[in-house]
Amino acid sequence: YKLSIQGTSQFDPALISKKLEMELIQSQRSSYFTVYPPWKLLFQMSTEAFSAICRLANKEIFAKGEVIFSKGTYATSMILTADGTFALVREDVDESSEDEAEDEEEQEEEFPFTRKMPHIRRRLSPNTTHSNKSREFSEVRWFGDTGLFTDEPFQHQETLLTMSFCEVFIITRPMVQSCLQDSPRVMHMLSTFAKTYTAQL
Repeated sequence: YKLSIQGTSQFDPALISKKLEMELIQSQRSSYFTVYPPWKLLFQMSTEAFSAICRLANKEIFAKGEVIFSKGTYATSMILTADGTFALVREDVDESSEDEAEDEEEQEEEFPFTRKMPHIRRRLSPNTTHSNKSREFSEVRWFGDTGLFTDEPFQHQETLLTMSFCEVFIITRPMVQSCLQDSPRVMHMLSTFAKTYTAQL
């Protein structure tokens, strides 16, 4: 299943035009992206810019039991959940194996930069447990979108786990900037939204 789902559609540029390719990608991803209010507004203002963001967004596959991001790590990109079942855990994930916890601490001391990496994939051991303060969901949600609108560091307040094979889209600030650099009106709209959004944080 993971191998088949990982093979996203690839379009031969010799057979279809770039415009048609953009339209196909938009039709595949728009139902996920328009759940996020700014992207829905972007779709209404500029379908071309919206299609560009849909095309540039990175699609990643996670197996069951993987950590997409951990509480306390820095959000450097927007995570948009697509398919699968996820769980949000407010408390830190408890590893019942002390040896595994010590190994992780030693690895962080040896490679401190991993603490700020957005997606260091880690599979939970069979003995891993998490508290009852977790919430499972299967609908489209977004996390870490503040990284698209501000330079200030933002830390995840919860841990996101996969309860099945899952698909997520990852969008970075450079992606958004490259899509909107030729659309000053749309850029102004998002900038205005950003100021209002970050003021409420």
